[in-house]
Amino acid sequence: MKSLACIIFAIFWVGVVSSPNSRQFELTEDACTATTEECRAAGGECYNVKELMPVCDSMAYLCSSSSCICCIGACEMQQDARCVQYYGGSCRNTCDKGEYVSDCKYGCKCCGCKTEGLCAKAGGWCQPTTHKCPSGISAPSLCRGSLCTCCLPPADPCPDPQDQCHKHCGYCDQECQPDETPLTGLCERENCFCCVKEPCPDLNMQCNATGGYCSHDCKDGELPLSGLCKYDNCSCCVKDPCPDLNMQCNATGGYCNHECMDGEVALSGLCRYDNCSCCVKHHDPCPDLNMQCNATGGYCNHECMDGELALSGLCRYDNCSCCVKDPCPDLNMQCNATGGYCNHECMDGELALSGLCRYDNCSCCVKDPCPDLNMQCNATGGYCNHECMDGELALSGLCRYDNSLLCQG
Repeated sequence: MKSLACIIFAIFWVGVVSSPNSRQFELTEDACTATTEECRAAGGECYNVKELMPVCDSMAYLCSSSSCICCIGACEMQQDARCVQYYGGSCRNTCDKGEYVSDCKYGCKCCGCKTEGLCAKAGGWCQPTTHKCPSGISAPSLCRGSLCTCCLPPADPCPDPQDQCHKHCGYCDQECQPDETPLTGLCERENCFCCVKEPCPDLNMQCNATGGYCSHDCKDGELPLSGLCKYDNCSCCVKDPCPDLNMQCNATGGYCNHECMDGEVALSGLCRYDNCSCCVKHHDPCPDLNMQCNATGGYCNHECMDGELALSGLCRYDNCSCCVKDPCPDLNMQCNATGGYCNHECMDGELALSGLCRYDNCSCCVKDPCPDLNMQCNATGGYCNHECMDGELALSGLCRYDNSLLCQG
C-alpha cells in the first residue's frame, strides 16, 4: 500500500516538473512565428531550426529564442544607414559592374558610388574619395554619398567650335594619324588641327567630270574652281578647266574660260562645260569669208534676228551664219535648181544668169550654168550653153535646163 502511494506520487511529481518545459516549448514555437525588429532590419525572417525553412543567403541569431534563427533571403530589405550615408548605395546580394562594393551586415554587399546623373553627363565616373582620380580632377557634389566623388576626364585640349570640324567628318587634336589630313582654321586653338580622312569630297561627281580633284590647295599650273566640291573651303583643281567642244570655240578664233576679259564676248554652247564660255573679240566674233557675206549685204553672226535669212558658207567659222534680209530672193527656186544663188553681183568664175531671180537687179550666180543631161550633149562632141557661137549648130533638149542649148561645131 505504501509502495503504491509512492508510485502515484512519483507520477504526479513528474507531471508537475515536466509541465514548465511543455509551456517553454510552446512559447518557443510562438516566438519563431513573430520576426523580431533586428531580424527584419537585416532583411530576414525568424524560423524554427527544427522545421523546414527557405534557402537563406545568410543566417543570424537575431530572434527571441535560441531555437529560432533569422533567415536573411532579401538583402535589398536590409537597412544599413552607413551604406546610404557614405556611399549613397543600398544592400544587395550582388552589385552591378562599375559600383563600389563594401560590406553590409550578415553577408550582404553595400553597392554604392554608382555613376549616374550629372557625373555621367559630364563624362566622368563615381568612385570613393579614398581612390585617386587619374586626371586629378574630381567633383564630389556630382555623386551621391559623402565618401563618393566624380572623377572628371581631362579638359579637351582641342575643342571644336560650333562643330566646324565635325561638319568635315573630322575631329580636333594636336596630332593627326598618318592616314589623316590636318586641316587648319577649323578648331578653337591654334595648335590644334581638324583631322579628316577625306578633307574635300566631290559634289555629285561634278569636279571629277572636269577631270579634276577636290583639295584645299591646288598645285602650280592648276586652276582652282569653286562650286564643284562639297565644302566651301575646297576647290576643284584642274589643268584644263574649260576644254573646247569639238574645236567649235577654236574655230571662231576664241578660247574657253570661266570668265572673259574686257573687250571680249562670252559665247555659250561652244565649250564642254556649262560654266565655261567661248571668249572671242567683241568687234569680230564671226569674221566674214573673203567678204562673201558682205557682198550679199549681210553680216556674220552666231544667231540671226527675226526676218533675216541665215546663209551658210559665207563666213569664216562653221558656227557662224551670214545674216541677210534676202535682198535677192530666188524665183520659184529656179536659181537654186541650177546650184546657184541670187545676188546683185557674181564673183569671178561665176556666170550671172538672168530671169531666175525675183528682182531684175539680181542675177543667178552659177559656176556651171548649163550642165549636160545624162552626158547626151557630151556624146555628140558638143557642149551646153545659153548661146552658141557663130558657125555652131544649136540643138535643144539635150541639156539639163530649158534655157540651155547644145552647141556643135
